[in-house]
Amino acid sequence: RADCGFDEVEIDAVGNVVGVYHGSDRQAKRLLTGSHYDTVRNGGKYDGRLGIFVPMICVRELKRAGKRLPYGFEVVGFAEEEGQRYKATFLGSGALTGHFDPAWLDQTDADGISMRDAMRLAGLAAVLPAINALKRDPGDYQGFVEVHIEQGPVLNALDLPLGVVTSING
Repeated sequence: RADCGFDEVEIDAVGNVVGVYHGSDRQAKRLLTGSHYDTVRNGGKYDGRLGIFVPMICVRELKRAGKRLPYGFEVVGFAEEEGQRYKATFLGSGALTGHFDPAWLDQTDADGISMRDAMRLAGLAAVLPAINALKRDPGDYQGFVEVHIEQGPVLNALDLPLGVVTSING
């Protein structure tokens, strides 16, 4: 929080890290941005994290310059988007969109630890009322912007420095 200049920072009920940098008009719709902080095997060190670092740097520079935009930024580092430990993809973003599946809490990892127990061990409530309270109202936001880089092995194997997305699913 101090390093970047966020006004508020928290770890929410599913482990998302959320930072808010208020705008000059606190009633204005915020811009929601961020990405996931987990990755897939061979996904590269910036897979997902670039989409967290870029808005953090924007906030840091706004704070350094003593500037506030007319609207605020809400930056989210989403937890468990890739489903590496549990078969629960989009866990963090799903909670924000109201699509958290309660059955996920009972899933177990390779060591037999349930998601509920893992969340509790991490200091999270692991109860549905707290998770359901994370749902955002899209009407409160201007939109969602994500800077993202895919660093899988395909371009590397082809010895290509850059790939351009020409279509996307979602």
